[in-house]
Amino acid sequence: MIFVVTSLFEALVSVLEVRMLGSGSVDNLCQHLERLSVIPSAPLMPESPLNAELKKKGPKPPTKTGKRGVKEQPLVFHTQVKSSGYTQCPRMTMFSPKTNVQKKTPGPTKTNKKIGCLVSEYPGDTAAPSVPHTNLSTVKTPTPVCCTQYSGDGKQILCGLGDRSVLLYKSSLTGTPAVYTGHDKAVSSVAWSHSRQWWLSASEDRTLRIWPTGSPEPAVTMGGDEKFSKTIRGAQFYYLDKFLLLASGPSLHLYLYHLDNTQDDIKRYQQRSAIKLTRCLETKSGTDITAVSVINDFYSYIVLVSGADRSIQVLDMNTGTVASQLPDAHSRAVHHITQNKVRREPLHRLA
Repeated sequence: MIFVVTSLFEALVSVLEVRMLGSGSVDNLCQHLERLSVIPSAPLMPESPLNAELKKKGPKPPTKTGKRGVKEQPLVFHTQVKSSGYTQCPRMTMFSPKTNVQKKTPGPTKTNKKIGCLVSEYPGDTAAPSVPHTNLSTVKTPTPVCCTQYSGDGKQILCGLGDRSVLLYKSSLTGTPAVYTGHDKAVSSVAWSHSRQWWLSASEDRTLRIWPTGSPEPAVTMGGDEKFSKTIRGAQFYYLDKFLLLASGPSLHLYLYHLDNTQDDIKRYQQRSAIKLTRCLETKSGTDITAVSVINDFYSYIVLVSGADRSIQVLDMNTGTVASQLPDAHSRAVHHITQNKVRREPLHRLA
């Protein structure tokens, strides 16, 4: 029910909405779930954790040198001075433009058939693919593939292996893959950024590394036994690359970050990137999180997490709370969960 309240003493009109909530009725639960949407239907709240920003350090003010400035220095700081040309003969022939210049005709552009196949859309009126196309062995020794993820354009695929390495393949699975090492245990999750300029890897050694595309060294490394008590699960970029989202134990961590890949030969071991914890959310039952699903292709408030107690919880990151819970979703613990990431709405924030 909606009420309109006015006052005789103030030029003010208030609209009040009153909801009659029952004790655990199914209708009220359905109405509550209808208000949750993957595509945001309302702007961010003022106290929302998604409003957090990473403060950037401004430039240092110039120091006053006083009267210790440079004195009695020559006006020319190099050994050779270019002659003014007064000893040479004057130029008799002036500039003459070139005429009758034949333009080169551009040749026919070559189209890559492989790229054309990747860009073309999958037909929606056909059945899902069920016949294996390629069977590839990643390494010579039997090693499990723990996680995989395609890039946003579908041209590359990351594979996290149990031998502590990450392989970067072309989507056609041809050629020699790029190998990235640095973790001490099996890689538990890999993820691409929306811009495809960065990708991350998390391992059972409780560390997370963010790599620039095409670089053999990570731009930032975080984690360890002193930071996370359990293995990192479901590490991903979130909210159009604004945040890092990862789970460790029963906690869901939301980080702001700044990546700087520039190197200084003198201070090459000094890390220029910055990562700051914004919010840490806990599951209702206190169970360990086994899988996380977020959407990074557009702004979305919904995060799905699955627990070791076979439950699935829906988190509203706009309010920073658990919005809904589905207990006993499976007969065993859920090891993977995902959402439909097809964007049909404009890519912008609600204001």
